[in-house]
Amino acid sequence: MHKTFWASLLLAVLSVQADQVVTPQYVSSNYLPSEEYLSQPISLQIDTQLKEGILAYADKIAQGDKVTVVSSALGIAIYTVNNGQYQLVHEVSNTELGLEAGFYINELQVSPTDNWVLGRAYGIAISLPLNEEYQPVVTAISRINIDYGSSIILRNGLAVVNNGYEVNTYSVAADNGRLTPLTTLQLPQYADHIALSGNTLLVASSSWQNAHENLAVYRLQNGQWQYVSGHNMSHNINSDQYVGYLTVNPSGQSIVYGGNNFSYVLSYDPVNLQLSEVLSGNNLFNNFFSELNFVGDNNILLRNNNTLGLYKANNLQQVASVNLNNLTTGVRAVLGREQTVTVLNDTGLLQLNTNTLTVSASVRPGEQDVVLGFSDPASLLVLNDDYLLKHDNRMLRLYKLNEQGMPELMQSSTQLELLGHDSYYYSNSAHNLGDGLFAIFQSNYYSLLKLDSQNHKLQLLSSGVLADRNGYPFYINSHNLVNVGLYLTIARNDTLSLLRLEQNNQFRIVHTVANGVSGVSGIADIQMLMVVGDNIYTVDQQQQIISHFVIANNTLQQKQLFTGFSLPALDSYYARNNLLTLQSNNYLQNYRVGNTGELTLLSNQYLQANFQRWVPVGDRFVAASNWNGFQILEQDNTSGLWNSSLSLSRWQLQQDYQIGYSALVPLAGNVGIYDVEQRRLSRFAHNSAPFVKTPEQLQLSLNQGKNYQIALSSVISDEEDTALTFSLQNAAAAFSLSADGSLSFNGQANESGNFDVLAADAAGLVSRVNFQYQLNLAPVVKASLPVFPAVEGSDIQIELAQYFTDPEGLALQFAFASPQTGLTLSSTGLLTGKLNSAAEFSLSFTVTDSAGAVANHTAKIVVAAKPQESSGGSLHWLLISLLACTAWCRINRRR
Repeated sequence: MHKTFWASLLLAVLSVQADQVVTPQYVSSNYLPSEEYLSQPISLQIDTQLKEGILAYADKIAQGDKVTVVSSALGIAIYTVNNGQYQLVHEVSNTELGLEAGFYINELQVSPTDNWVLGRAYGIAISLPLNEEYQPVVTAISRINIDYGSSIILRNGLAVVNNGYEVNTYSVAADNGRLTPLTTLQLPQYADHIALSGNTLLVASSSWQNAHENLAVYRLQNGQWQYVSGHNMSHNINSDQYVGYLTVNPSGQSIVYGGNNFSYVLSYDPVNLQLSEVLSGNNLFNNFFSELNFVGDNNILLRNNNTLGLYKANNLQQVASVNLNNLTTGVRAVLGREQTVTVLNDTGLLQLNTNTLTVSASVRPGEQDVVLGFSDPASLLVLNDDYLLKHDNRMLRLYKLNEQGMPELMQSSTQLELLGHDSYYYSNSAHNLGDGLFAIFQSNYYSLLKLDSQNHKLQLLSSGVLADRNGYPFYINSHNLVNVGLYLTIARNDTLSLLRLEQNNQFRIVHTVANGVSGVSGIADIQMLMVVGDNIYTVDQQQQIISHFVIANNTLQQKQLFTGFSLPALDSYYARNNLLTLQSNNYLQNYRVGNTGELTLLSNQYLQANFQRWVPVGDRFVAASNWNGFQILEQDNTSGLWNSSLSLSRWQLQQDYQIGYSALVPLAGNVGIYDVEQRRLSRFAHNSAPFVKTPEQLQLSLNQGKNYQIALSSVISDEEDTALTFSLQNAAAAFSLSADGSLSFNGQANESGNFDVLAADAAGLVSRVNFQYQLNLAPVVKASLPVFPAVEGSDIQIELAQYFTDPEGLALQFAFASPQTGLTLSSTGLLTGKLNSAAEFSLSFTVTDSAGAVANHTAKIVVAAKPQESSGGSLHWLLISLLACTAWCRINRRR
């Protein structure tokens, strides 16, 4: 058994490459980046803005004849219905209404003849006239201060406001809705509810043991309200009479009121000023209704939870009923009229036929206005650089970035329609599988969508529950699933499951690996999955191990284990090019990912704050948000360190850009800031300073005596592709800069050194870049070259290499500066050949070391004439030549 254990352990160790000890290569406190910004690293400027419409956030509705009005904290929107179609006429902002941004309209009314709109907001009544085309006449708005009543009730040119112990009455101008104070009714008891019909006012009050009437009827006579009749409720088992609702029909002759379990239907005779009971009893109406109003003289509209019912007023016989869940979600308000019922809900406006409660018209947010709703970053899914998917209130909206880089609504669907299920309690995540396929995960549900990029629509291909081979569902969160193409990798405890998307659009498990099985190790407790390119990494925080996997032949293959560093409890990760950043609150670990997936720990650092969301800005920046605003961070390509480049506090956003509480929105490499209060999206164009993309290019290797040239644009880049202008600082005379940005070295230098280049973009952002150069010195003569003798027509053989050396000890190469007739110079420095005339020759040649440094030299050869043949007594011709050469050298020295 012991042998089996040790054999298994050895197999586990040998199944992956040897563990690598990972230590940081750079320290943030003493690292200097490749460029020094003489101005700011990045600048932001609002490029374009997009303001949302009213409908998506509306909470109040009002209905006239043909006009329907909705209101939100942004203002009001006016719609008409023609031929079964809603048409947005106009939107009026709070500013145009004379209200502060963010103020809600508490009460909303429309003239029965569509002549005006009346709104009440924080003690101000605002009358907005409409012209014949139902356009608002903003210049004719009238305002009047009124008390903070519970509601404004309008009937037949009168408006009444309940203020508890008094009711204020106003006359309403028929043409423009202007309110004029008329009279005030002082009440003996607190009014829970009031109702108005013509010149009849009803006041309902709760009581204890029939201490007073629960319903009082008043009639307007000579501009004053006069009491004419009353009614007492039967007390309940607690001896009280609670009034929870009151409504009256348009003619004023039928009244419904009551509370708790006991209700009344009363008849009122306006001639004899008498009230009589028509119906009464416990649970006359279901106790849990939330809307009860007359629609016309004869029918009552009752909303009970999600059921809307129409009843005859005289006998409460049901005429029609509809389950609102079958029509819409998130009902916000219901308003009934004799012919139509309007339902305001999360999906927009519905108009129902009153008699049948069937849909006759509808409009969704975004169909005729702008809807975004980007206040919750977690609900905004980035599909790719062109498309965003927003999930909110069981609705999904697909946006495409238009030519201005702003989101434009392409598709609006319910969750059930697009995702195939109606579970909305958990957050979503989106994964791009390629070729227009996207997988959306929510808890244990998945939905496979296909993007039609021609029509800009998403189509549901399949949906269901992801489960392992034993049928147990996978519950997906932000940390336990990654994809590489059509493959999904899911982590659970100590196990990785590989799933592949099949041709039938279903995911199938093709491989599973577990810690300690088949040589796999380092995944005993998987905290997070990460993916960079085709490389998959697991983080085992308990064992402090990162394990590297790749997918090959439908299997997960473990490649490397990385240990030797302290892994914190991770929040998330951010991958950029070949750099990987692990995040734990404000603590970061920065890695470089090698060509085969190896990880090199570049640096550790602490940011000044914990940033919850990172949005890419250009190539090397991110916009990060926290409670106090936003920062632009730049990542250094060498060390991986993130540096703060620009800070925008919430105060600065408000002062400089008039942006309130806001959220970051990814806009394909640009900063989007969504103002939650003003419901406005601002897109910021950015301009970044010149930077060095490949720092290795700043280390120049130059050779003495050899020209060198480099285009600075190949070293110093601009993300926005603007033309850069360059200038030299602190450079030796051997360096020069041409107008086209070419840096030249003429070879005439004697030592290594450095110099600066200033690079400026068109907007005036300037960076200083320091170049270091290592000068390789050219070969030199050990001593002065001698003058070499030769004889006309005789062979020459001279070893030049013996007279030269290289300062760096490199091998030498020799060559003629120009071809020489009759002579040959080998690369090793052997000069051979013959000269056929007696004279002094100067031979120019170059000596180059193996690195490329070159020096020009000259050798002199004195060629003596070949002596004439003679007999006896004469000196040998060679001796004569040597004597002549010696004499010439002495003469030269004297010179």
